Amino acid sequence: MAFDLLIKNGRVVDGSGEPAFQADVAVKDGRIVGVGKYSGAAAERTIDAEGRVVAPGFIDHHTHFDPQAVWDPYCGSWLHNGHTTVIVGQCGQVIAPVRPGDGEWYLEFFSNAEQIPLPVLKAGVDVTWESVGDYLNALGKKRGINVGTLVGHSGIRRYVMGEAAAEREATQAEMAAMQRLIRDAMYDGALGFSTAPKDRGDPAGVPDDAERWALASVLGELGTGVFQVAGGAPGGTKQTRAVARELAARTGRPS
Repeated sequence: MAFDLLIKNGRVVDGSGEPAFQADVAVKDGRIVGVGKYSGAAAERTIDAEGRVVAPGFIDHHTHFDPQAVWDPYCGSWLHNGHTTVIVGQCGQVIAPVRPGDGEWYLEFFSNAEQIPLPVLKAGVDVTWESVGDYLNALGKKRGINVGTLVGHSGIRRYVMGEAAAEREATQAEMAAMQRLIRDAMYDGALGFSTAPKDRGDPAGVPDDAERWALASVLGELGTGVFQVAGGAPGGTKQTRAVARELAARTGRPS
């Protein structure tokens, strides 16, 4: 068999937990078809990886690249560090879904939380999307690294409740609207739901836990997705872990 790509003489770290080993990696039709010794094998392209590590792409499961991924398809140095996938939408903090005309609030939220100057965000991000699916489609137009997203509690509160998201509990009608947003986001390709413990200081931290359980029930209903819970609440790590455990116990989904 003639391979499309042969990476030779590398130190392979395969992610299994076993020690690294010297081997060649053969690729055909975009897939790894062999790991071993391929002396004399034909390939359209051969890379001599002697002195280098050959490994699967790393997944960074907690990033806040939501806005940066719009203007930087490689997410800075992450690709150079070996990451091929990043997960955004963490800590309830997202830039989708967004009501038309409300994009600046989401950018201000990121600016305050991540200490990114607001003029930089405005220069790099033109919020033309509304749904999570629209956001993912916008990213897909130019992509150098894979991006997955969670749907965030603060973002959907803002979408449904406006300024009141940071002030009060949701009504039953508002709760139902947020559940629909989560359901739609999951159908659009979101990987799960992120929230924050009560009193964290952002919209996700305003409501009592009953709202978190109600919103989380959508993932249980669908039988898919994961949860992520932010730190930084008054109760510290203990409070974060307690919320995460309860979400998992109530829905059967990992947290």
